[in-house]
Amino acid sequence: MPITSPVPINAGPAVPSSSTPEATFDAQYEAFNAWERDQLQPGANALATNVFDNATAAAASAVTAADKVTLAANQVTLATEQKDLAVAKAVLTAADRVQTGLDRTAASDSAISSEASRIAASKLTLGNKATEPTVDNQGAALLAGATYYDTVLNKWRVWTGAAWGDGLSAVAGVSSVNGATGAITNIATTAANTFTGAQNTARATVASHATTADIWAAAGNQIDWTGTATTTAFPNAPQAGAERTLICAAACSFTASANMLIDGVVSAATVTCEANDKIIVMAITTTQFMLSRIKADGTAQVAAGSNGGATTISSAVSITLTAASSRVQAVTMTASALAVTLPNATTLTTGGPLYVISNTGTITFRINAATGAMKTGLGAGMTAAFYCTDISTSASV
Repeated sequence: MPITSPVPINAGPAVPSSSTPEATFDAQYEAFNAWERDQLQPGANALATNVFDNATAAAASAVTAADKVTLAANQVTLATEQKDLAVAKAVLTAADRVQTGLDRTAASDSAISSEASRIAASKLTLGNKATEPTVDNQGAALLAGATYYDTVLNKWRVWTGAAWGDGLSAVAGVSSVNGATGAITNIATTAANTFTGAQNTARATVASHATTADIWAAAGNQIDWTGTATTTAFPNAPQAGAERTLICAAACSFTASANMLIDGVVSAATVTCEANDKIIVMAITTTQFMLSRIKADGTAQVAAGSNGGATTISSAVSITLTAASSRVQAVTMTASALAVTLPNATTLTTGGPLYVISNTGTITFRINAATGAMKTGLGAGMTAAFYCTDISTSASV
């Protein structure tokens, strides 16, 4: 808002004087009173308004001026920041130019290195040649170990440092092993082989377990079989025909089943081995195994014919004896209502053999003839002996 000048107040008439005549005094008083009323008071009010308006305008102008000062300062700051940004961009641009130069140098170095590697490789691998090269691909002297493929002889050839020697033939295959030339024979394959020297296999240790003792993954065919667990199954074999020999480190047991066939032992019966007994495990399939026990004391696992022998057995199912069974049977049944069935009498001889059966457990079991007919019950701690008097029928014991 602009500043305006005040409207001047006209000078008033003469001030009445009491020394003048009354008529003159009255006239001067009326004139002075009219001037106060009509000019002095309105003029004073107008003057006051003018002063107020000018003061307001001056204050507004001062605020505007301060805002302009602040704006100017901000513009100065912005200009400084823009100048600094321009300087930073200039520095960054210079750095980018330097980096670009470095990148170009690195790329050049990499290209030089790649070319050097290519040349070095080409000095050792000369490629296909119809004749023996006398220099490398760069015309320099041949390096020992350099090779080329002879397209006439159809074989790789190697520079020994003095002459070219034969490498691998694409037609005849390997021509020598460890300096020996001629036909190479007696190399072991998956087919039949003849070994003329001793074959030494490794020995490993496997802890006995009911089902998870992995004898097939052990680092040896001979196994130090530790622990006293009763084994009822093995993990799958790598193939049918695989075989391992277990040497018992302590008393341990094996339970026969459909997939764990034990020589002379019926399914579900358990054989207890002693320390140093050997168990040969043969994989019939990858899941079915045949076990043969070689006792450390030299006696047979199951004695045949009239040779006698004794078997200690623990079973959760009934047991059936045969003519080949041991003559002494120490039996522990682990379930009730079971039986030991005597051999078919027609497979035996009159008057022998004598079978002695002892109940070494706490559960009573039956002794049955081959037909299933009960001969007797055998309580805990009892022993019974049986022999043939008639072999005309299966039950004639």
